[in-house]
Amino acid sequence: MVFLSIPHLLFSFADSVLLFVTYEGFAFIPRARENRILRGSEWMLGGFVCEYAHFLLLLELQSVFWDFVLVGWASPFFYIATGLSMLNIWFLGPLLSRIIMATNDALPLVKEIVGDDRRVPRIPSNFELMWSHWLYDIVSLVFAGGGQNFYDIVYASPDEIRVTAGDRAWVQKRYSLDVYIPRGTKNISCARNRREGYTNGRPVLIYVHGGAWLFGDKNFPTSTVVTNMVRSGWVVVNMNYRLSRGSSPAIFPDHIVDVKRAIRWVRFNIEKYGGDPRFIAISGGSAGGHLAALAAVTPNRVLFQPGFEDVDTTLHACVPIYPSIDQTDETKTASTPGYVEFWRKVVAGGRWSNDWLKENASPFAIVSGGPKDKPPAPMLVIQGTWDTLVPVMSVRKFVDACKRASIRCFYLELPGVHHGFDILRGPRAHLSSFMTEVFLNEEYRRWKGNTR
Repeated sequence: MVFLSIPHLLFSFADSVLLFVTYEGFAFIPRARENRILRGSEWMLGGFVCEYAHFLLLLELQSVFWDFVLVGWASPFFYIATGLSMLNIWFLGPLLSRIIMATNDALPLVKEIVGDDRRVPRIPSNFELMWSHWLYDIVSLVFAGGGQNFYDIVYASPDEIRVTAGDRAWVQKRYSLDVYIPRGTKNISCARNRREGYTNGRPVLIYVHGGAWLFGDKNFPTSTVVTNMVRSGWVVVNMNYRLSRGSSPAIFPDHIVDVKRAIRWVRFNIEKYGGDPRFIAISGGSAGGHLAALAAVTPNRVLFQPGFEDVDTTLHACVPIYPSIDQTDETKTASTPGYVEFWRKVVAGGRWSNDWLKENASPFAIVSGGPKDKPPAPMLVIQGTWDTLVPVMSVRKFVDACKRASIRCFYLELPGVHHGFDILRGPRAHLSSFMTEVFLNEEYRRWKGNTR
């Protein structure tokens, strides 16, 4: 019977390792930040622990309980395992408190976005964020969120596909998008649309996946923003774009050109899926957050619209999530070591000067220099303070630059949150999705009021 404590001991030891990584235990190792393996471990494992501290805390308590019931005081392993569990619970406490406090911290921002205390929506409780929203989200993923999905629609023209180098199947995959709509709303004149006031179609959100401009796909990983906005009644377009890898890698500005092509497709085709082409918002995470922000601050920029210069690519709202927004390190906090060199040589292919990249690739530099295009779209920027890939200081400076440029901009900063937190679908992911919903619905309401 004494050996029944061993599983408890092994779990507690594994949890201790996770917490060691989460609390930056690698920091004492010289040049640890420059080691990709250590940095990646801190990001992935630390991010998991921060988002699921409540699960780990519950598992620790259950382990102690069942170990005591089945073994009791007889096993020396019980004392060792329980001691480790108590230590782990001590370190899980601050992480859990950050999850709980995030809801309270969000209330002032909700009031700022809405601007009228009488219309402030109810913020989900901590129990909802930690348990019921998570369970509902899993069920929604299995059952397609109660909506209708249309997959792998090619958004580039035949001529654009023909002149793009690379394998045809790969090119078509990168030029594809999915459309998700609330069930039964494809026909704009349907009873549900009339009942809910969408007489000209539903507002549209384009989502751009992340992946360091090298990896990623519209199918995985999918942010909670996508599923939540479909549930809230929006038409969501989830797009692919060309990547800077393979035998024919994309070279900037190919990536943003693809985003503009997707906007063009939405402008001319989204009515077939019950969307309103007059109101288009955009969101994305990491590299996708960069492209979303860049699209928002460069409406109708001819350089990014080869062959369709006359198409209106103006956006009405933008939600960049942990976005990489400083490609030339103007903030002196841009990212991890070697990031600027990586961006210049790999993503931009070594083709452009630093001044050209400032003017055309860096949302921070574009906003700081005064946007030269039409007024940029309003923004809600979301960032975690423990992000080891996109430093929080660079995002703060971007938000400050937006406000100095008189851009309607809001900032949701999540303490103790890592890069890619929304992919893990934890409590802060659902909170950020809720805040995104509040912001986008408010921008849509303001737009409708101005178009009447």
